[in-house]
Amino acid sequence: MPKIIENIEQKIFNAVVLLIRKHGYSAISMRMIASETGIAVGTLYNYYSDKEELTTTVVYLSWKESLKNLQRIIDQEGAPREKLHLFLEQLYEEISQRRGIGSELMKHDLYKDEKFLEIQVTYTNIFRSLLKELEKAEGKLFEEAHAIRIQKHFMLITINLVNEFIEEDGENVRYLKEIADKLI
Repeated sequence: MPKIIENIEQKIFNAVVLLIRKHGYSAISMRMIASETGIAVGTLYNYYSDKEELTTTVVYLSWKESLKNLQRIIDQEGAPREKLHLFLEQLYEEISQRRGIGSELMKHDLYKDEKFLEIQVTYTNIFRSLLKELEKAEGKLFEEAHAIRIQKHFMLITINLVNEFIEEDGENVRYLKEIADKLI
């Protein structure tokens, strides 16, 4: 009877994040990931054909979960401005969990995968729905091009804060909220 491994995707994600942070994407191997997770190499190959597929799939699934968390904030009751603050806190937390992984994947052109285009579109739609709530509640109007720039701005500034001001999470989130309140 085959061994059932609980939370296999989470275990693999944690191993991939740890190993990429420690060694960089180029230096890790399926064998290293298997060793870190306690999963046989053959079992990994049952799920993924190679390191690239494993890495992109694990990060993609992780972002799908992150987008669900962000969408839950939009779907809850509350003032749009408060939702914006909660959204930025959650976005910061989600990106913090992947600290350094995105830049490694970009170095190796792994973000060109179609899966990540889907993630970008979904994130844009979620953020845009939040801006529409703010428009309605506060009587503002954002041109579509401006809204896209705002959405991209917050993604990039969050990534930068996570990577540049390590160990300053509280201050980074406070800064994001202040910028949002001035910009939006």
